[in-house]
Amino acid sequence: MHKRELSTIILVVLFLLPIASQAFTTQRSLASGESYALYRSAETGWRIEGSFATTNDIEFFICDAGNYTSWRAHEPVVRYHYNDSTLGELINFTVPYDSVWYVVFSASEDRGVDSLEVEINYVNQFNVTQTQVSWVSHNPELDNLMIGFAVTLVAIGFIAVLGVIWRTRFKH
Repeated sequence: MHKRELSTIILVVLFLLPIASQAFTTQRSLASGESYALYRSAETGWRIEGSFATTNDIEFFICDAGNYTSWRAHEPVVRYHYNDSTLGELINFTVPYDSVWYVVFSASEDRGVDSLEVEINYVNQFNVTQTQVSWVSHNPELDNLMIGFAVTLVAIGFIAVLGVIWRTRFKH
């Protein structure tokens, strides 16, 4: 490969690098009582930066994995950058210790959100944007549907076992 071709390839790669490190972005709606959370492992000194905007007030906060689990269980929680009623914010949070860190958006029980627009970056100590985040969504209506489905499956299983027992006992 010639130096000129190699130079051209290097310039193209350098030009495309900023495109590869874009922020995590999403636009979605939230049903009443539904929550949406982004999460990623981050070390002390990393920053969570970005912004969000909604059509209706939502609860917003950042927390570690243990506190997220407590929040889902309706237990006391330590929250950072907390706002219980906001239409949007700029986020610039420095991670205080190593953990998985959640950025949580939660619609009120009586009102959903037509549009939630989110742009988030996890930035390490060397100012390199880390965009590979995961997300989880909890919809109380679907949670109740899944509980109903599980109860139905258990009942069907119980009836099937009783049928097998009845056939084996009274077949002879």
